[in-house]
Amino acid sequence: MQATPPGRNGEEVLLRRHLDGRMVLDAAYGAEPTCWCAPPARAGLAVADGFDLLEAQAALQFERLTGRPAPVDAMAAALVPWRNAASA
Repeated sequence: MQATPPGRNGEEVLLRRHLDGRMVLDAAYGAEPTCWCAPPARAGLAVADGFDLLEAQAALQFERLTGRPAPVDAMAAALVPWRNAASA
């Protein structure tokens, strides 16, 4: 798991020898995937970025607070403008 800013500006911080798991979670989010996400994806590992984490946290909070299933499609749609704004 990566949750710090290195890599946000393209710095090379993840070495192939570190890719021995099954999944990479990069808690940082922005317009483009960080270098923490691209090499693992190319190596066939599952990758989740900060937007994926944010969406999952929101769904779990909704379900725990309301006792109802979260409207995950609506939540994902609500993130689209935010993702687009991050790329502007």
